[in-house]
Amino acid sequence: MTFTRSPDEIVSGLYQELPIGKDPTFGRASLPFTPAENEFRSAKYQWTEGRVQTADGFSVYYQTWHDTNAKLQRNADVLWCHGLNDYAGRSADVVKQILDAGFRLIMPDLPSFGRSSGLHAYMTDIFSLIRALKTVADTVRSQNPTSSGEKRKFFVMGGSLGGWCTLEYGIHFPSEIDGLVILCPMIYSVGDATPSVLIQWIARVLVHFLGWLPVSPANRGLSSSIENEDIFLSDPLTYHGKLRIATGLQLLRGMVHARENLGKLEVPFLVMHGSADRVCDIKGAKQLYEQAPAKDKDIELWPGAMHDLMREPNTQTEILPSAVKWLVEHC
Repeated sequence: MTFTRSPDEIVSGLYQELPIGKDPTFGRASLPFTPAENEFRSAKYQWTEGRVQTADGFSVYYQTWHDTNAKLQRNADVLWCHGLNDYAGRSADVVKQILDAGFRLIMPDLPSFGRSSGLHAYMTDIFSLIRALKTVADTVRSQNPTSSGEKRKFFVMGGSLGGWCTLEYGIHFPSEIDGLVILCPMIYSVGDATPSVLIQWIARVLVHFLGWLPVSPANRGLSSSIENEDIFLSDPLTYHGKLRIATGLQLLRGMVHARENLGKLEVPFLVMHGSADRVCDIKGAKQLYEQAPAKDKDIELWPGAMHDLMREPNTQTEILPSAVKWLVEHC
């Protein structure tokens, strides 16, 4: 692919310029799949991929993975919501237990992330993420009813920004959901991760003409493993640059909305949070559990666990099995 400026400049967000040929994903869609993704794209699994066009103008890429040879088939879907600067396929190496339990996974890349369209990690309306998730879920589920005609059960699961998406999906579309698994939700940021009032004021001025500009250093210390962080930073499909002005303001907007609407969540949910999270404050999970009027709700606080609960030393032995157990019990 030929660029009018260097690829590094475009990826880092120094220019709001499309590559020649106007690839709306800025070259991300052409990047190869990871070995873990390719395992689920093999003959052993039933997989699909596709794109949907959203009302907000995004071309959203998704994959579905299903182990049709699992001992028990749940006739249920889990919509996976990835976190900030990430993409759904990167979780291929951690979600196998969900497939083994007989669930089908719907794995969309949020707008402006992964193989979906948009300047990388540039967000001007955080609720466009919820609308995109809804469009993907509706598309996949309308194309793949159960053979018996029975309605497939539907769960939403995600962490960090994906935890916020999961929570907001439950608030916006409660009648469509059988349960939520909310991981380290973005309801409050940890104190030193929140910009000062002055910085926020300046950002609100600049956003009108420099919203795409990357200015704020990204959070580090997401995982207990330095190796996991290195893998994240070496993946060309993850975003490694600074937080863009518009994106930062939308994250703040989303957190305020979530805090103001915790009392509206009535669907069954499990919220999980690590006590050593340095990105999203654990008090958000606690307030969610306390304020949500849902009659069926559970909370699990994991001692010593950091932000990315799907990449902790005890993820595969304790954290994920507990989440899968909850899903099975609500299926």
